[in-house]
Amino acid sequence: MQVRQGATIATVGALTGGVATAALSYRYSKNGVGMVAALVGGTVFSWAIAEEGANLGLGLYKFNCMDTNLKFLDWWQQKHP
Repeated sequence: MQVRQGATIATVGALTGGVATAALSYRYSKNGVGMVAALVGGTVFSWAIAEEGANLGLGLYKFNCMDTNLKFLDWWQQKHP
């Protein structure tokens, strides 16, 4: 559940950062190509920062992916013999 919440936070942060960066770029340069580049760059960097913030804020760095994957594989083997 918290992993999905972290993904949602990262997505919203990426979209917000990308749009804000593109708007500022267009406001000061009036260049469409620069605005698109700022949108892409702002989205990528904002996603990375928001994802790290969500991981730290929600405590996802404590999440052990290997144990979860093994539990899923055990469940899958029991369901599909």
